[in-house]
Amino acid sequence: MLQKRLFKIHGESKLFFEEQGYSILYLALGFLGWKESCNALEFRKAPLILVPVELERLSVGRPYRLKWTGDDVLTNISLRAKLTEQSVDLPEFEMPED
Repeated sequence: MLQKRLFKIHGESKLFFEEQGYSILYLALGFLGWKESCNALEFRKAPLILVPVELERLSVGRPYRLKWTGDDVLTNISLRAKLTEQSVDLPEFEMPED
C-alpha cells in the first residue's frame, strides 16, 4: 500500500515539474494547531516548515528514498499570512550554518 502511494506521489510530482517547471513535493515539519473560534468543532493544523524534497528509487521493486533537493527550506507562507491576520508574526526560517 505504501509503495503504491509513493509511486503515485512520485509520478504526479515528476509530471508537475516537467509541465510547470517547479517542484511541489515538500516534507512538512512541525505543525501549528488551532480553532477558528471558541465554538468551532473543527481543529485545523498547518505545517510550520517546508523542506523541498524528491523521491527517488534506484530500480523497479526497490524502495523509494526521500532526498532533500538542496533548495531553500521555507516557512509556510500561507500560515504566515493567516497569522498576520491575527497580528501574530511567524519569523522566517533560517538555516543553521552546520
